[in-house]
Amino acid sequence: MTGRVAPELVSFRFLEHLGSGGFADVYKYENLGRAVAVKVLHGNLGADNQRAFEAEAHTMAKLSNQPNVVSIFDAGRAQSGSAYLVMEFCPPPNLATRVRGGGGVLTPRHALEIGIQIA
Repeated sequence: MTGRVAPELVSFRFLEHLGSGGFADVYKYENLGRAVAVKVLHGNLGADNQRAFEAEAHTMAKLSNQPNVVSIFDAGRAQSGSAYLVMEFCPPPNLATRVRGGGGVLTPRHALEIGIQIA
């Protein structure tokens, strides 16, 4: 883990740390009886990164009805002041894991199906 502590969010129960990136950490919480992923912006980032995070939230929310885009359920600020996005939790395996598990090779047909979904 990064040494950062998952923020306390009202009506959410922290479950586990999922990953970290340059601008945010992602945690698994439970809310309303379902698992959700919560992306929390690192608190020490500047205004430009804050605006980029907010733009990401708006873009993702507009695309949430697409079948291959993670749904955004909510956005807000933790009591610590960190901005966060509440998203659909997509359990493993991810695409990279599935490819590696299958010997690391996709058939042309499967690669085409995945490419179409991504596009």
